Amino acid sequence: MEKFHQLLLESDRLFKTADHLAYVTYPMLKEVKLTITISNNLYAAMTKAMEAVLEYEKYYKKIFSYPEDFNSRLQVFMKSMQRYGISQNFIDIIKDLNKIVNFHRSSPIEIVRDNRYVIFTEAYRDSKTVDIETLKRYIFNIRPSLEKIYKLGM
Repeated sequence: MEKFHQLLLESDRLFKTADHLAYVTYPMLKEVKLTITISNNLYAAMTKAMEAVLEYEKYYKKIFSYPEDFNSRLQVFMKSMQRYGISQNFIDIIKDLNKIVNFHRSSPIEIVRDNRYVIFTEAYRDSKTVDIETLKRYIFNIRPSLEKIYKLGM
């Protein structure tokens, strides 16, 4: 159960950091590159929260174990999320943030255009755009689901 509580604390810290960067730091600095940091923190917060739910399920023997890779872990999480009132928005947003983070890790080139951060793939065939308004919308939409997850630890 200690791992569960540790994951909740890390998720909460990362979410608060992403929230602060989006609503306080970004408006002051107007630095578009902060969107990547916000995306990374938000994605990490969501994955830690997802893992915390899976640990909770494992502790109470609702599942025996969960896989290591993201997509398989997400499939197991989707089966148990309704039990805790977690919305489908959570899944949609974590999938999109996963794409952004993976694009950023493997990207040979990234540019700033019209207050957006554009990330290109290896072959420049596909791109992913990150902007502050989308990230703020993500923060607003996942907050209720994260709060429900955090209440499991009380």
